[in-house]
Amino acid sequence: MKPLLFIARNAPQDSLFEILENRYEAEIIRFDLAWELFLRKAGRNKAGQLDLPPGNPRTQWFSLHLWVRQTLGGLTDALVQKQRPVIGIIRSCSPAALEYVIRMMSIYFGGVGVLDAAENAEDPVLEEVERFLQGETVDRIQERWIAPVVNVTDAGTPLLERTSKTKGGGAFTWLTGVLGSDRLFSQVYRLAPHASGNRLHHHSDVDEMYVVLEGTGILRTNHGNASLKPGDIVVKPAGSGLATQFIAGDNGMTILDIESWNGPDQTDVVGYLDHREVFLRGRGLNHVVPLDSCLPGDDMMAHYNDAYVREKSGQMRFGEEA
Repeated sequence: MKPLLFIARNAPQDSLFEILENRYEAEIIRFDLAWELFLRKAGRNKAGQLDLPPGNPRTQWFSLHLWVRQTLGGLTDALVQKQRPVIGIIRSCSPAALEYVIRMMSIYFGGVGVLDAAENAEDPVLEEVERFLQGETVDRIQERWIAPVVNVTDAGTPLLERTSKTKGGGAFTWLTGVLGSDRLFSQVYRLAPHASGNRLHHHSDVDEMYVVLEGTGILRTNHGNASLKPGDIVVKPAGSGLATQFIAGDNGMTILDIESWNGPDQTDVVGYLDHREVFLRGRGLNHVVPLDSCLPGDDMMAHYNDAYVREKSGQMRFGEEA
């Protein structure tokens, strides 16, 4: 059975959804309430519509994404297709927000009907929903299923435009909003001629691979440099200490960056070698320290049971001085 996405122009009436839930034994997904809970003011645009904050979904609205993934996954049985009717509820929203919700529902279900409900139209809505749930074709309910495909060379969809940003001589498009995953992250770099898409850096806990889609350039690493052309794949295992940076050639370069994470809030230590700094990020961590301040762990363990205080210089103050 196809799920239904119900777009309410005004604040939805709870009585309507109680009827839908009780009469049709439907599973009701309140996307509208989740938007308010997880995004608050950041989840609305100037027109008052529900919207997605611009930029990287992993840092801007991943709490909402996790809820959507867990909620839809909890209503899906990958082996048994029979299930209760599913009705998603969302208020008036931007094209990007609507595309995101439809894409996520399309991953879990074999079709998505969308009903854009008029104001104060409860009785006709109930009739149309009932006919739809019985398998009838309803003029006002459009089939909006989206295949799990996105072409990074095409003009951006509303969602991809929302998750794009221009900075540092390049245009970046984050693909998290279409992947439907909480461990796989990806983005596309479109670098201007001779521009660099990122710093020379390495990760402690994020595996990365890069695919050169268009153009040529240079791969700069802390071990040496290499020329790049379309079709090349660059590997960077977590914890290897291999640092990379891309520098586009005369005609620019387009790169697909694919990252594997244990989770969106995992701890990761990023080393920026040119800048001589270390970024500590993760749950309860958001700090930058000078690379030259990093001391071997053995230095601490050798004095683990001693009384001392570590000074800013890195020196240890022992005994009574501590």
